[in-house]
Amino acid sequence: MEEKKNKTNKKLSIIIITLILAMLCTFGYFACRKIKDNDAKKKFFSAVDKLFTEVANEEKKEDFKTFSGDYTVTMDINSRFIDQEIQDIINKLKLNFKLDFDKENNNYNLSLNSTYDGDKLLNGQLTGLDNKLYLFLDDIYSKWIKVDSTTNINTNSLLTNEDYELLAKELEKALNHALKNTYFKKEVIDDLNKYTLTIDKDNSSIIINDLLDYLENSKEFIKVYEKVSNTKFSDVTKKIKKETKLLTAMDPILVSISTDKKDNLKEIAFETSISNEKIKVVYEIKDIHNIKLTIYDDDVAMVSGSIEEETKDNNKTLNIKLSMMGMFTAKLKVVSNTKYNDKITLPTVTDSIDSNDLTEEDMESIYTKIFNNQGLVKIVEAIENYTNKNEEM
Repeated sequence: MEEKKNKTNKKLSIIIITLILAMLCTFGYFACRKIKDNDAKKKFFSAVDKLFTEVANEEKKEDFKTFSGDYTVTMDINSRFIDQEIQDIINKLKLNFKLDFDKENNNYNLSLNSTYDGDKLLNGQLTGLDNKLYLFLDDIYSKWIKVDSTTNINTNSLLTNEDYELLAKELEKALNHALKNTYFKKEVIDDLNKYTLTIDKDNSSIIINDLLDYLENSKEFIKVYEKVSNTKFSDVTKKIKKETKLLTAMDPILVSISTDKKDNLKEIAFETSISNEKIKVVYEIKDIHNIKLTIYDDDVAMVSGSIEEETKDNNKTLNIKLSMMGMFTAKLKVVSNTKYNDKITLPTVTDSIDSNDLTEEDMESIYTKIFNNQGLVKIVEAIENYTNKNEEM
């Protein structure tokens, strides 16, 4: 019974830190504008403000009528834990997605262009036109197939810049209301000012309840929240509040921010204990395009990684790297090109067939071409060779 209780407390600790950190990291940069409290609390939010204001200024887009996005994804893994054959399958995959979206008329086209070891995989397009859905399978079927669905993008659920501003301002007020001065402290370590927020068994429930109490009374916040959610905000808060009542023996969670003498954010760290092991997650921030990650287990660096982004005009290259004590490395590369309010051309689907009208001959031809796809054939062969090799061992 005690073990089950401890597991519940650990689970709730993770829920609480996730909720608090999501609030801080996504909307915290607005919080310092009206905070008039002690130095540690003020400086804590001021540092976050400086970083995320820069992020917001870069990412903020005006309300658009059309959007075009082109994304290419590749991955490279190297691991002692994963058989080489499986690594080869993953590393030989290359995915390309393209999205054209006409927000004004609620029409769009999503295309997939993928390869495996240089050969085409199963590619095609999914198009939403006039509240109807169409599918085109490259090299598989010569006509557009009308799918029995009306799942177009609901533009009414898309957040506007005004919605984001409103959410941020209300969360700013909620955080300032919930996070008391006594929860913060200041230290000076190695020429860096360190500001720490402590969440523990004594204040965790109070923080969550104070935060939710404020938001429950914000009609504007609830209106925007329920615009994009299928769940009533009151139902969410009831569940969370019910869970927080079980927090009786959680280990303290420390959220710290370190700044230089010019108040530039240099490091964000999260510390707690799980099963008597001290866990620390540290983000070293050079700038918003260059961030390093280290995860410590009892002061031993177990995981390291980095996020680097290069931007030129509308082109972005995102490189994410992760390494676990030399035994596992993973690299993810995403190259993207995005444009707003450019002229877009959506497919013409006049020569289409309803999916219910496909004949048995049509279906047989489709299945045959799918299973003869050269890229898919290579993947199946690689999996079969791997399976046979393991059965012989």
